Amino acid sequence: MPYQEINLPLPLMLLILVAMIILLIIVTRKEVTITIELPEQEEPNNAIQERYGAYIQSQGKYYN
Repeated sequence: MPYQEINLPLPLMLLILVAMIILLIIVTRKEVTITIELPEQEEPNNAIQERYGAYIQSQGKYYN
């Protein structure tokens, strides 16, 4: 006889097994949808990146 962690009679074990299978079928058939609202993203301002070299040169620091 296989080792049973919970000592229950065989008919009760079969009843629990059938109930668990039915619950598993119900859970898998249930349609779950999660909606996530993302915040609106602002367009990045490239004006700083375009003038970055000029900014560094205006400070008198040359890294080239």
